Amino acid sequence: MTPRTLRYLSGLVGMAAAAGVIWKIFMLSQDSSRIVVDQGRPAPTLISQLHAQADHPSFMTGMEHLPHSLAGTQPPPGLIIDAQGHLVISHKLRMFFDYFLSALGEEPLSTIEARVKAYMASSLPHGADLEAEHIFHDYLNYLMALQKLSAQTSATVPTQGSSLDMHMWASQLQEKRQLRASYLTPQVIQAFYGDEDAYDDYTLQRWEIAQDTSLSATEKSEQQKELLDRLPASMQQNMAAMQRLQNVQQSDADCRKRGCSAAQLHAERVAEVGEAAAERLDAMDAENTAWQQRVQGFLQQRQQILASPSYSPEDKQAQIEQLQSQQFTPNERLRLAAYTPVSTKAATPMVP
Repeated sequence: MTPRTLRYLSGLVGMAAAAGVIWKIFMLSQDSSRIVVDQGRPAPTLISQLHAQADHPSFMTGMEHLPHSLAGTQPPPGLIIDAQGHLVISHKLRMFFDYFLSALGEEPLSTIEARVKAYMASSLPHGADLEAEHIFHDYLNYLMALQKLSAQTSATVPTQGSSLDMHMWASQLQEKRQLRASYLTPQVIQAFYGDEDAYDDYTLQRWEIAQDTSLSATEKSEQQKELLDRLPASMQQNMAAMQRLQNVQQSDADCRKRGCSAAQLHAERVAEVGEAAAERLDAMDAENTAWQQRVQGFLQQRQQILASPSYSPEDKQAQIEQLQSQQFTPNERLRLAAYTPVSTKAATPMVP
């Protein structure tokens, strides 16, 4: 899913509020494994920080001295126990883990592990905290194995325009699921990834129907509707919101092909999603344009530094990092990394 798609979905959240936040967007925004390369050197990853040493205080609750990105926030309520005092395994537990893992890079993995364990020990009865710690350990091992798998396959993914080849995508889905089974129990897999897997299966099967030349247009439509009807009700509601997104995207593309004005584009969006959502989309377009201009300006300056024969590689890296910190906030720098080409050092991006 492209950054622009994410931004359109954000604009539609207001429309989809009654049906709940679109789960796929939340998954993407919370997925701690989506860490990309930063300024030509490997980004902090689970593997690179596995043995990192950290000077940190002994945590009592895990919330002491939070990194900047987590300051003023609270973990998702993922630590739930049943009537017998056992840990309830749910998707909220994964959200809880990912909350702390999102700070990877601001602090070492060893510090994050200490935080999580301290928080669980202070929040859960004895026994449940050990259950949670065991799952967290398995989850970390899976993420590190996933990083290795992604490093092996990401460079060979064929593309057609901006779309992944579906056959390769299906193969990677299978590999990823087999990897999960090596580290996580079926109960954890279903709780952490059940909805995500259902959506991926739906996407793949819908594509297979669309490619089936033996079916008429009517038959394809009927089979795709049957697929949708088999999804849980909550996912069907979210799919309806995503369909509205696709309609808006198609309408935008058609309008731009015709060379329509900004006013005409706005009018077509109003017809599709209403005035309020159309205004949000217009505002995001303006924000995205400003962001792209900032990025292009930075990349031009970065290229000038890299092309200069007057600096050593270390000096170039230092100047680029200084330039980056002067022009972008910490959160923006994470986003910027996706636009930054890898330069002098090999990097291992983490792709879920």
